[in-house]
Amino acid sequence: NGLGNAIVIVDLRADPVAVPAAEVRAVASPAGVPFDQMMVLYPPRAAGTVAFVRIFNQDGSEAGACGNGTRCVVDVRAKETGKTQFLFETKAGLIAAWIVDATRSAVDMGAPKLEWQEIPLAEPLAAGIADPAAAGLVVVEVEAAGARRHPQLAQGLLTTEDDLAAVLE
Repeated sequence: NGLGNAIVIVDLRADPVAVPAAEVRAVASPAGVPFDQMMVLYPPRAAGTVAFVRIFNQDGSEAGACGNGTRCVVDVRAKETGKTQFLFETKAGLIAAWIVDATRSAVDMGAPKLEWQEIPLAEPLAAGIADPAAAGLVVVEVEAAGARRHPQLAQGLLTTEDDLAAVLE
C-alpha cells in the first residue's frame, strides 16, 4: 500500500522478461490482483541505479513515474538491503528516493510539469483546440509554494476562476 494506492511490485531483475499490456490488464482484473500501479523492476541500465523500473497502470499503459509506488519499492529494498538511499531509472528519468525514518520514505519527483502542453492526456483536450486559453478555458499556473499554502490547489479541487479567487483572498 502506498498512501492509499494498491501497488504490485514484480521483481524481474534476476530473470528479465517483457511484460505485455494484456498481462498487466489480466493481473489488474477483478479475478487477479487489482492494483493502482504495477512496479516492474529490471536490472539497472544506468550507472549508480538500483533498477530500471517500468510502471504500469491498470489498463496496461505505461506511466513515467509514480511516487507512491516508488516509496513501496524503497520500503522493500531497504528491508532487503539495509540501505537508506536509492536511485532508480524510469521512463521519466532518474528518481532519487530515501528512507526518512522507521515509518516514512521520500521520493524526489523533480520539478512539477505545470504547463498544459507538458501534461499527457488520454485524448485531445477538445477537437480542434490547440490553445485552451484562446478557446476561453481558464489556464491557471500555480507555483509550488502556493500549492503548499492552499492544499485545494494541489488536489485539483478548484474548478472555476471564482473558486481560485476565493482561496487566494
